[in-house]
Amino acid sequence: MNTSQLKLQMNLKGAWRDVVSFAPAMEASIKTGAEQVFGHDQHVTLRIISPADSGPPLACWSAATGWRTWGERSLARDPAPTPAGPDPLLQARKDITLLRTALTNMVGARTSDELRNMEAFLRMLPLQNDQDKMISINAIQALLATMPQGASHADQA
Repeated sequence: MNTSQLKLQMNLKGAWRDVVSFAPAMEASIKTGAEQVFGHDQHVTLRIISPADSGPPLACWSAATGWRTWGERSLARDPAPTPAGPDPLLQARKDITLLRTALTNMVGARTSDELRNMEAFLRMLPLQNDQDKMISINAIQALLATMPQGASHADQA
């Protein structure tokens, strides 16, 4: 299996979408960050795949079950970073920023004012599919809840 790059994908309503590509050594940070960003939504499922391998996913996540690995196809086989390596907390912050950026691009709003306006608009909008509406509102609320401390209304999300 080629593990030079892996992908985190999310499924909201039947189609998998790429969220981010990452090195296997970033597994723990990606999993933690993904749970923080998507953990509030019961409809989201996540998976980690190796694009070079057509086999089953390496790991899957849902709010009900948490992360599960598929048999021996665990990312844990990859060597862990050495203790002299980068600060894990700093790496986790970078990974969370990367996931927030991906979610921000999906939602299409960057500042807290834009996010609040979009949420208010969605709440008033009569949509055919309330599940789509709630997924978008949940994504907006996740971005607002994880807005960096001290960010003004005009700052980027």
